Amino acid sequence: MTIKRAVICAVYALLLSGTLAYSIPAQQSAHAVYYSVPSWAPDGRTIAFESNRDGEAAVYTIRPDGSGLTRLTPKGSLGEQPNWSADGRQLVYTSNRDGVTQLYLMKPDGSDVAALPGTTNGFLAAFSPDGRWLLFAAQDKRPSNQYRVFVMHPDGSNRRPLGDMTKSNEDPRWTIDGARVVFTEVPLLEKLPTEAPRDFVRRRTQAQQLVSVTPMDWTPALCSPGEQPD
Repeated sequence: MTIKRAVICAVYALLLSGTLAYSIPAQQSAHAVYYSVPSWAPDGRTIAFESNRDGEAAVYTIRPDGSGLTRLTPKGSLGEQPNWSADGRQLVYTSNRDGVTQLYLMKPDGSDVAALPGTTNGFLAAFSPDGRWLLFAAQDKRPSNQYRVFVMHPDGSNRRPLGDMTKSNEDPRWTIDGARVVFTEVPLLEKLPTEAPRDFVRRRTQAQQLVSVTPMDWTPALCSPGEQPD
């Protein structure tokens, strides 16, 4: 007898009171199904996220109450890590079309899809709070354990790397005011061990100085003034 099991990771919308949560409807499948990388629209009315509920990684949107589930990326094309623009008019995401993985822009309804030049192997893209810059990471070469952090304008112009180019720079995040970028800096080794030392660094987007904040940290997370990190 063959037993098929579905493993499901769900995205939840939790009210600020913490008393009620809506789970995005799961689709039963013989393969492991996930719902991840949720991103709230600036107006709070829509959540974009990534899921393989239809058998491949794709970008979806849904309302916070669990209604209006919509797939935005077409079948046969990878869709990962969606993130909203500051004005809510665009989504940036990673896709693989014609064998090339790079960043794309599209409207919230999935229309006006455009590839972003200079973003080959790009991922973890995020608009700056003022919408003037796009931050992303990219794998230097494949196969490789070296990553780069870049900023550029949303039209693909003025692209430039951040960080020490002799190291691997990963997990970039904007600070709340958009004046700085926080990312993880990893020493390059011939073979990267699981527990390689990380330097948690931040850098002004217009300056040349790197400031070490908390050595030996991994994925950075930002909090508002007065908040304490977990």
